[in-house]
Amino acid sequence: MNSLFITLIVTVLCLFFSSMVGYALAVYQFRGRNVVFVAVLFILMVPFEILMLSLFRLMTAFNLIDTYAAVVLPSVIAPIAVFQRYFISGLTVGGVKG
Repeated sequence: MNSLFITLIVTVLCLFFSSMVGYALAVYQFRGRNVVFVAVLFILMVPFEILMLSLFRLMTAFNLIDTYAAVVLPSVIAPIAVFQRYFISGLTVGGVKG
């Protein structure tokens, strides 16, 4: 039951935050937009195993060891915003591409 609870929380939060980042990268024109996009791509290239020790130390510093938050927080920051950006770029306002 714990696995189901954690999976649901991580999935919902990951989709929520990635959708917001993907929408901002696809729709808004702001200075540094390409820098943010490249940063997200670089995060996608780093294997999770390399980050595990740093994340453990971070969760220890925040006194979150043996809590649900220690499992959920590192998993929420998934760089699927890259894919969300391209999906949202294909959408149009009112259904008519113009």
